[in-house]
Amino acid sequence: MKAEVEQAIRDGRVVAIIRGYDPDVCLHLAEAYAAGGIRAVEVTYVQADRALWKKTTAAIAAIRERFSAELRVGAGTVLNSEQLAMTRDAGGEFMVAPNVRPALVRECVGFDMAAVPGALTPTEVVDAWEAGASFVKIFPAGRMGPTYVKDLR
Repeated sequence: MKAEVEQAIRDGRVVAIIRGYDPDVCLHLAEAYAAGGIRAVEVTYVQADRALWKKTTAAIAAIRERFSAELRVGAGTVLNSEQLAMTRDAGGEFMVAPNVRPALVRECVGFDMAAVPGALTPTEVVDAWEAGASFVKIFPAGRMGPTYVKDLR
């Protein structure tokens, strides 16, 4: 599973983000993304309301069931092992995090899921990579610009 997700992201170069919608709306958005050629979709956990976590996993399960051949689906803003397990149980194939928690990255890789943690400093980038991240998202990067990313490379 991990290798297929990594290839889909490399080929498509885009991970669409779905945040804050009911599962039926998420399914319609996924349909539009698939029709538009996008191959990876992230359904984001809303941290402010734990009750919404089940909507996130329901959306992941619905997208996975309907679009298993067309889309790779995972969860975003994964902050802990509980959310990672919920994602896996829903059929999620990857997780995106806003930070680097090496133990969570290793746990994700142990589930044969792709891990995409967010990192800003060179130390965080190396920690994420050494933990087994498939990709490292430079985050937050709004004010850093392309020169910063080139320097990191």
